[in-house]
Amino acid sequence: MSVKKKLKLKRPIIIFFEIIIAILMILGVFFVYYQIQINNIVKIGYSKDASIKIYELKQTKFVEGIGYNKTVEKAFISKDFKEKNLKYYSNIDYHEQDHLISNINTLVKKGYSIKEINLIFDHGSDEDVSYFTGLDKQRYVEDFLRFDFSYLNRFERYVKYSMESGEKDEDCVVYINLDLDKEVYAEPNIVSKFDYNILVNKHYKLSDDFKVDNL
Repeated sequence: MSVKKKLKLKRPIIIFFEIIIAILMILGVFFVYYQIQINNIVKIGYSKDASIKIYELKQTKFVEGIGYNKTVEKAFISKDFKEKNLKYYSNIDYHEQDHLISNINTLVKKGYSIKEINLIFDHGSDEDVSYFTGLDKQRYVEDFLRFDFSYLNRFERYVKYSMESGEKDEDCVVYINLDLDKEVYAEPNIVSKFDYNILVNKHYKLSDDFKVDNL
């Protein structure tokens, strides 16, 4: 009668498998912890991509402190993100502009304050802001962009007219907005949206295909 021999693993092999199992368990714990941390950031409102970047840069406490911020979200997933500008990102209102983060970085580098940067974005399109960032540091940003009816793409004209006339800031903005600094009939704005309140004068003309409905 044959007796079956029990398979016995050698001690070094057993130790090897024990080490592998221990490593897998440690990795599993780290993975679970990582997922929990990412999910906690996602719960604040940030996308998964932004949450991963926030965790990797050890900025979890920062976003927990400010809550969800759309400009910060855009910054973390942008190739133009600069960690040193986090304070600025979190205090600048979000605008749907392609170059929002890169333009913020440039304005910060040029020495503009958070208030000035907000005014610049509030009154300009992506194209306007990108042009403005190419200029030397400008004075009088708060003086001329503090009005709801100011336009960033007219800023240089506001400043020029103010220097020439000495008029009050608000009067300069109104004067330039009416194109009164331009030669009469030389560069008229074409009015294409018609209603009873449209302005038509020496600087604003109706489009050539305009037809009066009630005649």
